Amino acid sequence: MQHSAAYLLFQNNYYSNTQYLVLSQDFPTYESLPIRRMLTFMKGTQSNHIIYIYNPTDRKRIELVKIFINVYQVYVTSNKKYIDKCQIDPKWSSRRSNTIEDNQFELLIQVDIEPYSIREYTIHMTTAQEICPITKIEYITEDEVPDSTTLVEIFYLAPILKKKHV
Repeated sequence: MQHSAAYLLFQNNYYSNTQYLVLSQDFPTYESLPIRRMLTFMKGTQSNHIIYIYNPTDRKRIELVKIFINVYQVYVTSNKKYIDKCQIDPKWSSRRSNTIEDNQFELLIQVDIEPYSIREYTIHMTTAQEICPITKIEYITEDEVPDSTTLVEIFYLAPILKKKHV
């Protein structure tokens, strides 16, 4: 399937022995869990990465896509139009940790793809352009929890976190 998509996207420059499209997940063995790949940007340069999202269904697809990146100063375009439905989240060091990784972030993009189509998104690293909003996480005590939060939610949030946009 990767070769078919690569042929359709790069007809004039397609060679069957070249790997054009790389999956966002790597499966070391058939019985292991996938390892997510990180898009790496060179700091100090205005670089970008192109990603392709495929919709194999007969219905329009609108969903969130999570991409691991090493910088937070990014914005996203598709067909040279700025995508404003994106967000940068911190990457936790482990499932039970309250430590955030220094150079690992999660870019969330809401993709909107027609049936049986491939859509191109470009992730640009910049310091001059407006970037995707960054999630701000702050610790709060039980006394500071908004009234709309139930006790069940408080029980499962340990430590209690509150997300806000900067």
